[in-house]
Amino acid sequence: MRKEVGNCCDWCKEVVGVYEYPDVPKDVFRRHRYCRCTIDYAPRNWKIQNVHTKKFFQGGTDKELRKFREEQVDIIIKNKILKDKKEVNKTQRILNNSLWQKEINGVKIETISRHTAERVVLRDLQASDIVDTIDNPLKIAEVKYDSLNRPSFSVIGEKSTISINPKNGNVITAHKTHTKVVKKLKGEKNENYP
Repeated sequence: MRKEVGNCCDWCKEVVGVYEYPDVPKDVFRRHRYCRCTIDYAPRNWKIQNVHTKKFFQGGTDKELRKFREEQVDIIIKNKILKDKKEVNKTQRILNNSLWQKEINGVKIETISRHTAERVVLRDLQASDIVDTIDNPLKIAEVKYDSLNRPSFSVIGEKSTISINPKNGNVITAHKTHTKVVKKLKGEKNENYP
């Protein structure tokens, strides 16, 4: 049984339902980051088990079952947050070691911001994608200023795009480079456009 919690995304709404084992689509068991949907397995003896935590609900009222489900989701999300924090720390360490004092656009990289490491993890990038962007940029944009008058310039690579503060050499954010941008910068034609 997959139940939605709150106002779910469209993907979650599509897989909500009760399924008979073994005819269960694999997507039913999948979760996106910080998903609050509950996924329970209830065999013939009706001893309900949370699919992800493997904890059993021994029986009781509907209110107790709802509380059990909420607790299991909280455990899953807490574990995900802890895992993400470890991954962010590791990513930031790797990037600082790999990029420190590398020069691009006349700026030496001094630090990788915590925000950048968080974006790398959240957006499923790899540290190697960021390093490749510095080593093999497809384009380096002009320096721009935001609404708070902070300068930055973008470095576009094949797999990632990063922004750097030219005053202090801090890498401030990262995201995936869109495939259309890569094709355009490499001079490839898009089949949708002449």
